[in-house]
Amino acid sequence: MIKFIKEKLFHPYDRRPLYKRLLGYCDCPYHKRKWFIYPTTIHMNSSYANEASNWITVCEDFYEDEIAPYWREMWEDYYSSRF
Repeated sequence: MIKFIKEKLFHPYDRRPLYKRLLGYCDCPYHKRKWFIYPTTIHMNSSYANEASNWITVCEDFYEDEIAPYWREMWEDYYSSRF
């Protein structure tokens, strides 16, 4: 229970207001602004200078289906242009 509270509600890079954290608000396109979903703050496969920009708070389904493939493709394009 304490791990859930630390990871889901009080992650330092979660930019949502406290009431949205406590009530599990998710505004990803999959859930269309529903409550009690409890999205996770996940480290993206990005390399921004500002560390807070490397994190996103979304549900895991949306991350795996949309965000992760996007960054995988971006890095593949980057590395293919380097050789």
